[in-house]
Amino acid sequence: MSQPPQRIIFGVDANALSGVDTLHCTLAQAFSRNGYAVTLLLFGRNSNDELPVCSNCECIDISGPSVWQRIIRPRRRHWTRHFQNVMQRKAHAAIRERLPATLIAGHLSSLWMQPTQGLTQLGVIHAADSGNCKTLVQHHKNWDACVAVSQEAYDMVAEKCPSIIQRTTVILNGVDVPTSIPKRRTAPLRVLVAGRIEQSQKRVLDLPPLLAKMKKLDQYEFIIAGEGEELARLQAGIQAEAPEARVQFLGKLNHKELLKSMKQIDVFLLLSAYEGTPMALLESMSRGCIPVSSTGCGGALPLIESVCPEHLFAPADTERAARILDKLATTSETTRQALQRKVYDSLKDSPHTIDVTIQAYIDLITQVRCLATTHRL
Repeated sequence: MSQPPQRIIFGVDANALSGVDTLHCTLAQAFSRNGYAVTLLLFGRNSNDELPVCSNCECIDISGPSVWQRIIRPRRRHWTRHFQNVMQRKAHAAIRERLPATLIAGHLSSLWMQPTQGLTQLGVIHAADSGNCKTLVQHHKNWDACVAVSQEAYDMVAEKCPSIIQRTTVILNGVDVPTSIPKRRTAPLRVLVAGRIEQSQKRVLDLPPLLAKMKKLDQYEFIIAGEGEELARLQAGIQAEAPEARVQFLGKLNHKELLKSMKQIDVFLLLSAYEGTPMALLESMSRGCIPVSSTGCGGALPLIESVCPEHLFAPADTERAARILDKLATTSETTRQALQRKVYDSLKDSPHTIDVTIQAYIDLITQVRCLATTHRL
């Protein structure tokens, strides 16, 4: 008799898809292609967000009764205690019904369970920041293994929870890579800034002074994809400091719409003070977009250093970022196309492809599953 497929369970906040949630959807598709049964435990379901998952993935809404309202706070996930308990009970019941399985909870930390026979729990540290540090400290004792998506994340695990470092592996986040890069129109050059419109991490308010310092601003069009609490300040800042700039605000895009927009983009601009692994940046590079990035790009930094180190600038160094964009504007179309091809080829041959990432996860799960089951018998 054939064995049933192994099951992977992901937690996804479908009401506010973050980069981590989108990554879980990408991993879910990849596990499914490799013969795994996949379940996504969804907190809510927003009709504006198309979940980028294949039809073979089981999706279960673990939200509480609709009468309980979520407390919305930018980039945080706080709910009333009763609402959180309802979600936790529904999630844990769904997990127990699907054992044996491997759980990757992501932002939905309430999904983590006490050690349970048949359940392998895999913690993932996405950035060396306070939120990931809190998750690590509070929940690492329940984890059978830990994944750090960058060397910085690994170093934080070693510092904060040395007891789990022997069970921690660095696995770089990967993206799907198209078979070719799209042809782009010659002018104007289009620059994409994508993500939450906020300042503490994303530093979007650095964009107005950057535009004001550019000498070749007339050769660019800037595309802003995202929403957030600093949108009005960003728009007012651009109008005040660079009123002649061509800027288009697209609002919030779902994952499919964002990937489609990248076909017409020449440059991806990342202003962040810090990142774990900026998935949108990697996805743009997989489509031949030239990166112009702060050195706070986390796990993507080694790749950019190997392809175009001259396109890196320190966070908040808007003067250098402006010079980089000005120089790109004076580059010949032939040279620019060659660079786009180099970016695409480098990403395709790097560890940041979903095929490399998923194989690393499969190898790790295979190693820990037997040990975890034996330990709990």
